[in-house]
Order: sequence, then C-alpha cells, then structure tokens
Amino acid sequence: MQSTKYYREVIAFYYANERDPLPTSSIALWHALLFINSNANWADDFTVSGPVLRLKAGLPLASFKRARRILIEKEYIEYQSRGNLPGFYRMKRLSRLDDGGTCQECLTGESRRGRLMEVMDKEKASLEKKARELKISNDETD
Repeated sequence: MQSTKYYREVIAFYYANERDPLPTSSIALWHALLFINSNANWADDFTVSGPVLRLKAGLPLASFKRARRILIEKEYIEYQSRGNLPGFYRMKRLSRLDDGGTCQECLTGESRRGRLMEVMDKEKASLEKKARELKISNDETD
C-alpha cells in the first residue's frame, strides 16, 4: 500500500503540474519532501532540516529557498520555521480516493485524454512549423 500511495501522489502531482507548471527546482524539492514524508509513514506534519532537503533535492541554498517559497505559494506544502531546529512541513494530498478505492486524479478520462491530445497537437504543429522554416532557410542558402 505504501508504494501505491506514493505512485498516486506522483501521478496526481504531474497532472497538477500540467495545468500549472513548476520550475524544476520546485519539482525536485517536492519529490524530496514526498520521499521523506513517505518514510515518515505519511505523517500529517513532519520535520526535516534544510540541509537534508537541499542535499536530497540537489539544490543550492538560494534555489532551495525559492523552490520552497513557490511550493508554499502554490499550496503544495505548508512550512513553519522553528529557528535553529528543523522546520515543520505538511504536504497537500494531491490524490484522493473515491468510495471504491479508485484514485480519481489517476484516471485517464476523456477530458484528460482530450487535454493531452490538444497539447500534443500544438507541439506537433510547432515542430512542423520549425521544420518548414529550416527547410526554407536551407533552400535560400543553396
């Protein structure tokens, strides 16, 4: 069950990130916090020091502080400083189970599939346009 919950949170996180993208530093910090929270047996509140988080996320101090601020602003986490002691963290649960134990955020319904196809179509059109531009510039130089 532990790995299932972890997996559901990661999937729900990436669906949320599709709608409102985060910088890579915030993504790395969120993953580090999720890992620590899962090892704390999914405690509502848990403590962890900044240096430990920075090491796990691979972030220098300035990037760590910015990433944490963004996660707080976008309500992925809550944080309470405790001075020289490790801070308190609380992660927002992104996945929710319905009565049948199904993770609703993890389902790939028509609306989600439609959004994904829309993104893929835009990306394809952009790549085709760049290919045409490259062909035109190559034809001009010949």
